[in-house]
Amino acid sequence: MWCTFLMSFALANADVSDLKADETIIFFPALGRFVPNEDVWEIQIHAWIFEPERDSLKRAAALGVLRRTLGLDEDAAGTALFKERARAFLVDNQRGKKVVIRLAGVTYTLPESEPNGHSEGTFRVPESAIRTVARSGLGTAKEAKVGGDSTVPFEAVLRPGDSRRLGGFVSLLAPSGLSVISDIDDTIKVSQVTDKKALLANTFTREFRPVAGMAALYQALADRGASFHYVTASPWQLYEPLNTFLAAGGFPAGTFHMKLFRMKDNSLLNLFVDPEKGKPSAIEPI
Repeated sequence: MWCTFLMSFALANADVSDLKADETIIFFPALGRFVPNEDVWEIQIHAWIFEPERDSLKRAAALGVLRRTLGLDEDAAGTALFKERARAFLVDNQRGKKVVIRLAGVTYTLPESEPNGHSEGTFRVPESAIRTVARSGLGTAKEAKVGGDSTVPFEAVLRPGDSRRLGGFVSLLAPSGLSVISDIDDTIKVSQVTDKKALLANTFTREFRPVAGMAALYQALADRGASFHYVTASPWQLYEPLNTFLAAGGFPAGTFHMKLFRMKDNSLLNLFVDPEKGKPSAIEPI
């Protein structure tokens, strides 16, 4: 009986993510780069592990602090749109978490999550494994074709009994071709970054508005085989609404490159200060 218990415990804890039932993961769109002389793909995985804030009293208090810090009036901050945009800023980031993913039939373990809940890792996946996924038809929006831009899915390995499906996809970039590295604010989305009051309103209390003509231009480039990489000074907390905006506006899907931000480390007043500062460090690896 004792041996059976030990075996069951080991099986339940080997190569699985240590995610609790009230915690979740967002996987951001990932990039894969082919290394021809080694026949492997270098794949970068970026995850954010957190517990959503569900306590109504704590949430209401946090929303009040956020509203006052941003200088918004009560009417604007009382809207459903503001509450939805603010949601990701109120989560409980989880540090020291282990995330295990399964990609192309192989498991990989990300580094332990940082105090901000983020974890990033680069993995070397054999080309043969990627080709197996392509042949099995497991691609997402596009059929996976090694040697051309394609997408391959991956999924978190959760504890036994956890039936959730938490995953993402990897964009495999061809060794040659066209990549469009695009800003978001006032390039494809009306933000008014030079007007602080308007910028905050456009970020938190107004529906996102596309810059006229840009979706059609980008889609025309995508139809010619271009891949897209969206670089912005906005924090990762705004990834989900921005991703929804791109899809609804007819912009091509792509990878995101955003700012790390934690409420405990910075003032929200500095959230959009010096928007160009971090972009070169995001662009150069691309």
